[in-house]
Amino acid sequence: MNTTLYMPSSGASMAQVLQSGLTDDLSKLTFMTSTLATVFGIQGCRLTCCGYTGEDGVEVSLSLVLSTSVEISVPKSGVVAVTEHLLANSEVKLAGLGARDSLRLKAGLCLYGNDIDESTTPVEATLLWTIGKRRRQANDFPSAEIILPQIKARKRVGLVSSGPPVIQHTPIPRVSYRISTSYDKIQEQFINLTGDMPRIKKGKRGSNKCGRNGVKGESGASDDELASDVLSHYSSASESASVVDEATGGGGEPVDEQTAQEETEDKLKQCIDNLMDKSAKTRLAALDSLGGAFSSKLLYDFLLERRLTVSDCLERSLRKGGGEEQAAAATVCAQLCVQLGGGDEGEEGFKILRPVLSAIMIDGCASVAARQSCARALGMCCYVSAAEDGEDLVKSMSHLESVFTMSYPNREGTLPTPNAGTPGLHGAALHAWALLVTLCPASRLTVLLDLHLPKLQACLESSDVNYRIAVGETIALLVELGRDIDREFEFEDSDTLCESLKGLATDGNKHRAKNDRRKQRTIFREVLHYIENEDFSEEKIRFGVEGIYIDSWMRRRVYDAFKEVLESGVRHHLQFNPLLRDIFGLGPPLILDSSVKSSKISRFEKHLFNSAAFKARTKLRNKVRDKRADVM
Repeated sequence: MNTTLYMPSSGASMAQVLQSGLTDDLSKLTFMTSTLATVFGIQGCRLTCCGYTGEDGVEVSLSLVLSTSVEISVPKSGVVAVTEHLLANSEVKLAGLGARDSLRLKAGLCLYGNDIDESTTPVEATLLWTIGKRRRQANDFPSAEIILPQIKARKRVGLVSSGPPVIQHTPIPRVSYRISTSYDKIQEQFINLTGDMPRIKKGKRGSNKCGRNGVKGESGASDDELASDVLSHYSSASESASVVDEATGGGGEPVDEQTAQEETEDKLKQCIDNLMDKSAKTRLAALDSLGGAFSSKLLYDFLLERRLTVSDCLERSLRKGGGEEQAAAATVCAQLCVQLGGGDEGEEGFKILRPVLSAIMIDGCASVAARQSCARALGMCCYVSAAEDGEDLVKSMSHLESVFTMSYPNREGTLPTPNAGTPGLHGAALHAWALLVTLCPASRLTVLLDLHLPKLQACLESSDVNYRIAVGETIALLVELGRDIDREFEFEDSDTLCESLKGLATDGNKHRAKNDRRKQRTIFREVLHYIENEDFSEEKIRFGVEGIYIDSWMRRRVYDAFKEVLESGVRHHLQFNPLLRDIFGLGPPLILDSSVKSSKISRFEKHLFNSAAFKARTKLRNKVRDKRADVM
């Protein structure tokens, strides 16, 4: 070592520069190999191809496939001559360790003295990939008895800055560097890297006192959850707020449109990052924020280049999350498909998510809420992304049938006793199946009508009002589709069906809730009128200066399905989402000019007008109500 000097060299043209001073072919030197050679007349030089900086694609290109750097061990007596020959070329420049370090940090590698030192081994600095999985399992490498326990006991962690920008000249947090003059004890625990993160002190059991402004000062969460909260990317207060509300100011203050768009995208990027967080609470908050943004805004351009990342994160939440997280992730899956539309991008995401959505939906051990949400998502995703793929359509309908047919009467003709929550699951699966039925060809529809109509008629006797309503709407839809195929279509047992519908339309049993009776009577009156007279009560949905007419059971099922997924944002999507506008025949989105926009009154003006009208109406009526008024 005393007679050899080490010269790393890297760059796009270094291979050609070195080759001019070599007799051997440098391209034959493969990655992580070395050879002795004569370099610019200096004998005994060792060339090593080992990627010193860790930066592929920027360093020396030795072949069409490999891209690394070349390192030279030069005898001490010839180092000056080799250096002079290299620097004689105008393309060669001297670079300090700062350039080397920046490339290593960019490649995700660690630096000795910063990330690795006498007290922090490479394994503790998250360089576990340097030890193969087989060797870890075999426990056959040197110092395995020391290194293997370090994998779990000590691990380097990072900090992510969020919120307001860091004040100028503020020190950057790093290992063993004091960044504050107070809270020394907590700081020492934090930078010790022993896994002991700062804890929130717990109060006595049963204590539920609130601090200032009603905020609870103690937490019932576990230590692991509290540690995760300390490392979370943004505070729980920002998690609970809507992405769109935060980006647009929240308080009604006017915000520049471009600035609001950038802030919204920043929040969405943060939410996507949080989908991979270890804390279930953080992941759930991120799903809620994404769901709110997806339902209230059109984000196709933003999601186009991130669709695979979001799909993978949602798949991970569906596979490994709890029931609440699975339910939220399934809803976001449906909203993602609506955002991407029916093109190749949406179909690509559906191919990833369909297997896991189907698996959770038919899993009897999964949460009922998660299964219900997966049923809705499967129906919507298939309707949007696989409308022209017959195989995916048949598979999805088959999975949905396996769920709601569990409510069909058994061989004795009696309905099974439902468990808690199962009627809601059966209703969600039935609604999703009915949505996909609208895509089926006539040949398939004929088979479905003969198979399901008699069984659905028996399900009208179900004890759950919402499931009865779902069954009634599906029967009306199937009859409508049957009449579209054949104008003379008539259900075989139509008389019995009409009698059942009349009973439900006039049901006055006191053991049912009053609201349930009212809701049931309204729906089944419409179903009965359509079955008997082909009469459908038309409904108009207004949004902006436009509107759509719901004039058939098929159109109502499609609109209700999008309303379940998008909730209050369905009107915004009807205005601007090309997918919904194409489905409902609205044409391209309207571009309103300034004259139309200026003619619309603001909310405040509308409020003043309504207040004045209410006051005038009250005065007029009070004159009549006054007992002393003359009655003509």
